[in-house]
Amino acid sequence: MQDVEVKFAYKAGFRRLWLALSLLWLIGAVLVVSEYREGALQAFLLFGFLPVIAIYVIGVALVWIIEGFARADR
Repeated sequence: MQDVEVKFAYKAGFRRLWLALSLLWLIGAVLVVSEYREGALQAFLLFGFLPVIAIYVIGVALVWIIEGFARADR
């Protein structure tokens, strides 16, 4: 039998998960922020946009950690 190397696509999987959750979050944030008369942009940036960026950064960090454990010691 041949040795077949299987590589998991952590980056692509996390990115797709982040994109799907971010779209849902942004839609919800727009619906909630649309009720504000004043400061709607600030509220959207704080409660809509900032969490999306934070989750992406956390996902990148998790992939970096997982790839670090997956690599053989040199």
